Amino acid sequence: MTPSIPIDRAKAQAVINSGQAQHLAPIFMAALDHDCRVLILKQAQKPVPFRVPEDRPCIAIVGDDLDAALGPPAFHGPSLRRFLRSCGGTVIVVAEPSIGLYGAAAAIAVVGRENIAIIETREDREADWYEFIVATKPMPVLIHTTPTEGTA
Repeated sequence: MTPSIPIDRAKAQAVINSGQAQHLAPIFMAALDHDCRVLILKQAQKPVPFRVPEDRPCIAIVGDDLDAALGPPAFHGPSLRRFLRSCGGTVIVVAEPSIGLYGAAAAIAVVGRENIAIIETREDREADWYEFIVATKPMPVLIHTTPTEGTA
C-alpha cells in the first residue's frame, strides 16, 4: 500500500505564505481542514503497485511532467486503473498550474467526498492520458492546456 503524504500544517502554511506553489494551497487545505488524503505519484522506469485507503477522499497528483513525460506506462497500470475507477473526475494539466484549477479539483474531494486525480503532464502525452482515463472509466475529464502557437 502506498501511504498518502502527511501534510504538516506549519510547512504547508509556509509554502502558501511564500508564494511558491500557490496552486497547491487548495490541496493542502483539503488535507488539513477537510480530512482528505493527498497522494503524490511519480513516474518510474519500474512502476510499483500502490493502493489508496478507502476511508476518506483522496486527491492524487500524478507527476508525469518531469524532464520528459512518459505517459501512463510510467505508472503501475493495474493500481492506477483501480484508483481511477474510484474517482469522481480527473484533471489533466498540460499548462502552468492554476490555483483555480486545483481548487476545483479539491472541491470534488471536499464537497463531493470523491477521489480525484490530477495528471500533470506535457502536451505530447495529453491524448495518451485522456485515452487511458476514459478507457478505464468514462468520467468527467477537465483538460487545462495552452494552445500550441498558431493554433488558437
